[in-house]
Amino acid sequence: MDKRALLKDFAEMLDRKGLARPKPCLSEADRFLRWLFARRSSLYQATPAIVHEYLCSRRARLRTYDSRHSVWHRLRLFLRYALRQGAVAQDPTREVSCRWLDVPGGLPAYRGVLRELHDKPFRLLQYRLPLFAPHWEPYLRRLLDEGYGKSTLRFVLNVHHDFHRYLLRRRVRSLSQATRARVEGFLQRRKARFRKARGRAPAKDYLPVMRAAIVKFLAFASGQPHCPRKKTAAPPDHPALPDRLLDEYLDFCRRHKGLKDVTLRGLRFQLWRLRPFLRQRGRRSLRDVTAAMSRNELSTDARPKLSAALYNPPRDGFDAVS
Repeated sequence: MDKRALLKDFAEMLDRKGLARPKPCLSEADRFLRWLFARRSSLYQATPAIVHEYLCSRRARLRTYDSRHSVWHRLRLFLRYALRQGAVAQDPTREVSCRWLDVPGGLPAYRGVLRELHDKPFRLLQYRLPLFAPHWEPYLRRLLDEGYGKSTLRFVLNVHHDFHRYLLRRRVRSLSQATRARVEGFLQRRKARFRKARGRAPAKDYLPVMRAAIVKFLAFASGQPHCPRKKTAAPPDHPALPDRLLDEYLDFCRRHKGLKDVTLRGLRFQLWRLRPFLRQRGRRSLRDVTAAMSRNELSTDARPKLSAALYNPPRDGFDAVS
């Protein structure tokens, strides 16, 4: 479609809508078309990346965020109208946001792990957390690979977003300054806000779960990039709990109980802890352990540990850090 004809039809559409000031929209559309012509490009080839580049070029002459938003609103009206008229091959307004103008490439160039958790541009930018870079997104990727659900990851995002904002307000400029005292100060502030908002004290696991989430990320960040998380070494094999028996039992739990990989790893670790216990007491089979428990030969403290490891698999989620 010819440029003049398209602008004329666009002006008639604005008149039918009854806009009080249609001229700024027409001026912005004409400026965008002239900018495309200077780049030796056409409107039909417009993409989100090209629109983002245009908004970045316009940003230098705009003083406030409201001005940028107004420019984008006028240009979006024109581009969506051109899309309905078939003058554009694809929707060039998709994934374009004024909030991403300060990020090189903008949202169209972003391919991070946050795209798997949120689809709104505002949320993606909100949870980028530049103070925690470059460890933040690899940490989220590891949680996804470990099988954590999206509800758990969104809880992690909210906690770390609040902690990130807390650090910035305390003029913290490096992740190395996020000490234990900072974490405790943040938790006490959250506790006070909870009591003020709801008129009661939070639940017992409210602060420990948040503390565990933050401490786990800080431990991950302190080991990056050359010190990934160390795997727990398996104790020596034992006749009562051989590796073959553990593998068969965990496979049974996966198939018939539906346990996730994270839960199975925790269960294997608890069963590993039984090996030194059995070796110290000279037990070489589970039958001997059962007989010993029936004769009360095991101590009161050891008996619940044994039964918990065998019959109560750990729940998914973060372990509380005291």
